[in-house]
Amino acid sequence: TGMEVGEAREYISNVLMACNPRPEFLFFLGDDHIPQWDALIKLWEIMNKEEWDVLAALYYLKQDPPTPILWRSEIAGTLVEGVHYQDGETVQSDIAPMDFTLIRSSIFEKISKPYFKTGPTEFENKSLLVHTEDSWFCAKVKEVGGRIGVATSIKVAHLDTKSGVVY
Repeated sequence: TGMEVGEAREYISNVLMACNPRPEFLFFLGDDHIPQWDALIKLWEIMNKEEWDVLAALYYLKQDPPTPILWRSEIAGTLVEGVHYQDGETVQSDIAPMDFTLIRSSIFEKISKPYFKTGPTEFENKSLLVHTEDSWFCAKVKEVGGRIGVATSIKVAHLDTKSGVVY
């Protein structure tokens, strides 16, 4: 639609909240992500078994070297496999990237509008300042005690549409 991503996610979230009956989940998939055929099923299974409010698959920033999109405010930089988590674990994160993410609809009832907004978000110990709509949303979820996770057992390819490189 040509909308800015924060505005588009806000619009979609408001449509979700107006539904009656309301679907149990909202799923976001970025147009530059390439999941395995069963990735959404696996994400849904982990979401229900482990009772997350927001759960994303693991994917990487489009840069060399590729960096996992996985952060916690008390750790400087991104989390490192083998140091902060083991491959296959579902890891608590302060920010879940939104491009392969399942969100429990009930979390929207606990947070205030706007749900999504692209703008600066500073986390509690000022270790992380991010200017994305996913950081805005996740900070709101965290404020109300919501559980945010990244399932490292589910990896989604992240395509650089300009170069064709897959991360």
